[in-house]
Order: sequence, then structure tokens, then C-alpha cells
Amino acid sequence: MTAMRTDKAMFKAQAKKFVRSQKGNAVVEFALILPMFMALLLGVITFSTAFYNKSVLSISTREGARAGALYVSGISTADRINKARTAAENACSDKLISYGTFTPPTVTPTISGDVLTVMASFNFTGYDPFGLIQRVFPITARTTMMVEL
Repeated sequence: MTAMRTDKAMFKAQAKKFVRSQKGNAVVEFALILPMFMALLLGVITFSTAFYNKSVLSISTREGARAGALYVSGISTADRINKARTAAENACSDKLISYGTFTPPTVTPTISGDVLTVMASFNFTGYDPFGLIQRVFPITARTTMMVEL
């Protein structure tokens, strides 16, 4: 029994020799995790901004389609198209976000028979997850409505 206690005491004494101070471990672990955390955070910000831009484009195409599809006595097809384009451009004119050079969206309304289709596209400039390279992501939206004749 006493031999067992002395073995245990010897083991503890030898273990203390090899155990080092753990000061600074948190700083090292933080330095290792920080780049991954920042890449994740930048990716979330870029994705959420792109998602916001997609919803703005969808809303603007819907507004353009509504404006062009409404019944107006004696309106021509060209006037309907211009009305749809103007409404869509006004709906998204100052609401889109880009982290690089801003280019206004392209809005193209078309009428085929009694169907009005409004398409809008926007080149969103965002960053890759590591924040080093700017990339351009095309975002498009399309809305189709029946024209009231």
C-alpha cells in the first residue's frame, strides 16, 4: 500500500516537471480562429446584401409590370413599355447596394400578345469570403402579368 502511494507521488512530481504554463493559450487560439471567423462574417454580409438586392429587383419588376399592365384607354404598346420601364427603374433607383463601381440595373419590358414581361438585371459587386478579391455576381428578376385591354 505504501509502495503504491510513493509511486503515485513520484508520478505527480514527474508530471509537474513536464506541465508548462498555459498563459497565452487563449491569444494563440484566438489568432488561429480569427481569420476563419472573419471570412465567415464577410461571407454572411455579402450574401445578405446580394439577397437584399434580389428582393429589390423582384419588387421593382413587379411595380413595372403593374404599371404597364393597367388598363388605360387608348394607350399604345410602346407607351405601355415605357411606363413599365420607368416604374421599374424608379422602384429600384436608389435602393440597390454594391461594394464596387455601381452600374444601374437594366430593365427590359416586353409585350407578347396580352402578356407583359418585365426583366431586370443588376451586376452586384461583392467580395469573396476572404475579402481579397471583388467579384461580380449577376442578379436577375422577372415578373409576368396579363395586360388589361
